[in-house]
Amino acid sequence: MCKKEDHKKKVSDQGFLLVESLIAIIILGIVITGGLAFFYNSNRIYYQGLHNQLATWVADSQMEQIKNAGCGATAQNTGSSVAIGNLTGALKITWPSPATQDPCLVASTTKPTCSTPTVVGVCVTWTEPGIKANSNMVGLVTNVGP
Repeated sequence: MCKKEDHKKKVSDQGFLLVESLIAIIILGIVITGGLAFFYNSNRIYYQGLHNQLATWVADSQMEQIKNAGCGATAQNTGSSVAIGNLTGALKITWPSPATQDPCLVASTTKPTCSTPTVVGVCVTWTEPGIKANSNMVGLVTNVGP
C-alpha cells in the first residue's frame, strides 16, 4: 500500500517546470547584463585616465621646451596636432592673464613682449570616442622670461 507522503514526494521531484526555467533565464540575463556594463564602463574609464596621463606628459614636455627657450619661439607649436595614445589631440599655447586663468579657456594666442616674466599656458585637448568634441583637456601654466 502506498502512503500519501510517498506520493507527494514523487510529484515534487519531477524537475523544473517551463515557468521556473524561464524565470531563471531572465534573472541570469539581468545579472550578466549588469556585469557586462560594469566591464564596459571600467574599460572606458581606464582609457580616459590613460589618455589624460599621456596628454599631461605632452603638455609637460611642451612646457619644458618653452621654459628652456625662454621668451623665444613659444608660439611655434600652437595649433599643432599631438598623439594621445591612439587618438589625435590639439596643442594650444596661450598667455593667460591673470595667471590663475585656465589656459584651455583663454582666447589669447598673441605673444606679449617679454620685458618681464610672462605667464605662458599649454593646453592639450582631445576627443574620447563616444564623448562630445573637446570634452577632455589638460592645461599647465608657468612663467618664462628675463
